Amino acid sequence: MKYYFWTNSTKWLIIADLHLSSMHCQPEEQKLINDLKAAPKEYGVIILGDFIQPYYKREDLYLHHAPLMKQLAKRNTVYVKGNNDPSISDYDGVKIRVENKTWSLEHGHKTPDWFNKIINHFKPKIRNIEPNLYKQQKILKYLESHHKSRYITGHYHTSYHSKDGRIVLIPWNLYYFDNLIK
Repeated sequence: MKYYFWTNSTKWLIIADLHLSSMHCQPEEQKLINDLKAAPKEYGVIILGDFIQPYYKREDLYLHHAPLMKQLAKRNTVYVKGNNDPSISDYDGVKIRVENKTWSLEHGHKTPDWFNKIINHFKPKIRNIEPNLYKQQKILKYLESHHKSRYITGHYHTSYHSKDGRIVLIPWNLYYFDNLIK
């Protein structure tokens, strides 16, 4: 059974796929810290899975990533399970209700193998911003049939945003939920 965090607030910052470990990602991490500092204080944070690497100890987060952890500790932060860090949270996702529409936010790793193969096959083209419309239509149809609501995910380390509310986020970026749903 899936377990979701439910809210009606749109004041959320979303981060996906940080994959923190003892190796420092200084430029990306410092940019993220600066973005968190600049964001309005009333915004909470949703981490959409893969926050840490599977071999990494949670206790070491404050040792190697203290500035980032301090910024997250200042906010209401919700952690969602990813495939690399399933024990970091009890939440499989977040459901946000906005104007009679429900948004599902999940890490994205619990999709069928055929769906993952499609994404992985076309990743290089997506990253080089050469969209394959057939592939995108197939992905969006799957998300629509699987979730029956608007959907935001990480996991694929690529990015797209459909007109009807299917969004895949790239790692190490800070997104404002209320801007994503406009």
